[in-house]
Amino acid sequence: MIRTVANVMQRYGCDAERAQRYIDLRDEGYSQHQALLMAGLADPPEFDVGTRAAHSEPTGRQA
Repeated sequence: MIRTVANVMQRYGCDAERAQRYIDLRDEGYSQHQALLMAGLADPPEFDVGTRAAHSEPTGRQA
């Protein structure tokens, strides 16, 4: 997939600097989720106190 700064800016509603950082991180081999977090385009999952489960969409896998 070809990522351009304009495409990333439109998809994630960010500025050109963050979009370029995301692209650079993906090119370095980071996963989409890692790159989004590291570029400041996403927040880390929140954990409930006393549990190990994060608030996120189910993946379909059983724990």
